[in-house]
Amino acid sequence: MIQNFIFLILKNEWYAIIVTALIFVIYHKRYFNKPLMLLNITLPSLVFCWIYFYHDNIIVPVIIHYTMNITLTLMFKYNLIRLRN
Repeated sequence: MIQNFIFLILKNEWYAIIVTALIFVIYHKRYFNKPLMLLNITLPSLVFCWIYFYHDNIIVPVIIHYTMNITLTLMFKYNLIRLRN
């Protein structure tokens, strides 16, 4: 809804995508403890917003977001990703 509203006001899909992605990033501010985390939130948010704009269906980016979160959670849980030496 936010992205559609911004698109109606700004009349530019990329402005709507970027502003919506920034709102998404701000909402996830609790993860700003490391610069890498900020990048790991910003890039997917741009992709999620672009996917929504392309498909015009919120379910598609929600499923991708859910799948990404579950995958990363399982990878950390079973030590498939190591952030420290």
